[in-house]
Amino acid sequence: MNRRVDDLSEKLKDTTLGSVIHVDFDSFSEAEKLVFRKVDEIGEKYRQTGSEGVLRENADLISKNLEIIFRRVTELYCYVVPMVLGSGGSQEIVEYFFKLHFYNFEADLNECLANVRKWSEKDRARAGISRALWSTHS
Repeated sequence: MNRRVDDLSEKLKDTTLGSVIHVDFDSFSEAEKLVFRKVDEIGEKYRQTGSEGVLRENADLISKNLEIIFRRVTELYCYVVPMVLGSGGSQEIVEYFFKLHFYNFEADLNECLANVRKWSEKDRARAGISRALWSTHS
């Protein structure tokens, strides 16, 4: 019996520890796939030309690409965490409070970043906020 458990444990061993999670391209809608393909074309054009203008001209499409990925990861996270935490029979309560706090965190973070963007360079430096942090979230 111990040998079977050990064999099963070995088969279930996480070999991806520390690696990025892979999302199946086929799990996206055709419209989402089209956005990814367009962004791949933009990336290829940039690699060929080295022109940052290509990236600037297509910034909205590139952002849409990131938005799709972020939305999917968020959906997965908000599905899995309450299911695991609520497995003891408190699924509805856990799901309610998890989503309440998770989405409030997102709203608070966005509000905070919007406020930081209004600060002067001097105030940001005094608070120890690097330019890279606040300028990439505009």
